[in-house]
Amino acid sequence: MQLENSLEAFMVPATAGLICAVLIFGVVLAVLAMPGPLQANSQDIPLILNTGPELENTAFGTSLSSINADSLVIEAYVDPQGRVDDYRILSDPGASQQLLPQVKRMLIFTTFRPATSMGHPISSHAVLSFSKINVHG
Repeated sequence: MQLENSLEAFMVPATAGLICAVLIFGVVLAVLAMPGPLQANSQDIPLILNTGPELENTAFGTSLSSINADSLVIEAYVDPQGRVDDYRILSDPGASQQLLPQVKRMLIFTTFRPATSMGHPISSHAVLSFSKINVHG
C-alpha cells in the first residue's frame, strides 16, 4: 500500500512537469518557426545580376529611308553612358555602302539605357535590325 501511495505521489508531479515541458517546447517552436517582418532597404541591389542595353526613345528618326528589300543589321558598341561608341555592319557591307552617312548620323543621336553588371553601368553591344516594310491596304 505504501508503495502505491508513493508511486501516485510521484506520478502527479511528473505528469504535470511533462505537460508543462511539452507546452513550453511547443510555444518556443511556434515562435522560432514564424518568420520576422520583411524590411526592404533602398540600397538593395536587384537580383538581376546582368542586364543588356535597351534602346531609349529619341527625338530623331531611327528609320533609314533608302533601305532596299533586304534588311540592314548593325552591331553597335555601347559605352557605360549609353552612347554608341562604335558600330559594325553585320549584313552585306558591300551593298550598304551608300547608307553609311545615314547610319553614322542616326547612331550619333541614338541613346541606350546602358547595360549593367551588379547594378553598375558597363560597356556592351547591341544588335539593331532595320528592314523595309510595305503595308498595302
